[in-house]
Amino acid sequence: MATILAGPKLTVVEKTLLRGRGGKRVRAIIMVEFGDEVVGEDIIQHRGGYYNGVGFSDSTAPAKFGIDIQSVLPDPILNVDGRIVQPAVHDTGSFGFDDGFEGGKCFLEFAGIEVSNYVKPGPIKPFKHLFVKDYGVTDAPALDEAASSVSETPVSEDSFAVVLEYTPVSGGEA
Repeated sequence: MATILAGPKLTVVEKTLLRGRGGKRVRAIIMVEFGDEVVGEDIIQHRGGYYNGVGFSDSTAPAKFGIDIQSVLPDPILNVDGRIVQPAVHDTGSFGFDDGFEGGKCFLEFAGIEVSNYVKPGPIKPFKHLFVKDYGVTDAPALDEAASSVSETPVSEDSFAVVLEYTPVSGGEA
């Protein structure tokens, strides 16, 4: 039995063509899961990090680029809108790190997406970096983002889902 360290598990739960909204628009629901998964005789540990100012990341390395969803949405896209699928409220510390919040509850917020559909030949490949941040009460009544950057203690459990609506560059349907 082998233990394999990997980024969060990404799954496209649903992908739908939205008709009647102008140009061709697609809605994709993506599940982002942290935790352990047993595959055959192997254990895959889906881990990530959290960095104040950036949000969740698929790496615990110093490169803080959010969660790369290129593997599940490989086609070029434009004009992306997003939001967290409810419930966005969760228990403090539910992702396996001390987020520094009081009151036992905090919430997730879609913070944006950075898309690079085309790049010059070289080591940099196209990417889609998803940014989701964790907010809660730090010193009542102040609302703030998760306090500390996580590198030694990675995000190790729980999950969230995002809805992305976008225009496919290819013009193809979902």
